[in-house]
Amino acid sequence: MGTKERHAIHRLRGVTDSQESFSHFGGANINRLFVAFTKKLAKRSEGLRKAIVTHGSVIWPLVVGQEDMQLIDGHCRYITPRSLSVPNTYAYVGVR
Repeated sequence: MGTKERHAIHRLRGVTDSQESFSHFGGANINRLFVAFTKKLAKRSEGLRKAIVTHGSVIWPLVVGQEDMQLIDGHCRYITPRSLSVPNTYAYVGVR
């Protein structure tokens, strides 16, 4: 099964990519790890938001795949500017 098919199935089941990446830990650990990851991501996003708003900081580009333009690296750098209504961001397009 390819990446696009797997993501389509997960969207139907309501599984996020972050939850899937923790699934190999199994059992009750998945919820605890996902909550910890989410809290850490929220803290990083808030720090990045403050740096952008207060200091006009420039952030690193996103990294996306060439075939499907799927985000490979930079979730925090993607979500935070969107929440600030930044219309454009730079991205490196990589070949897998």
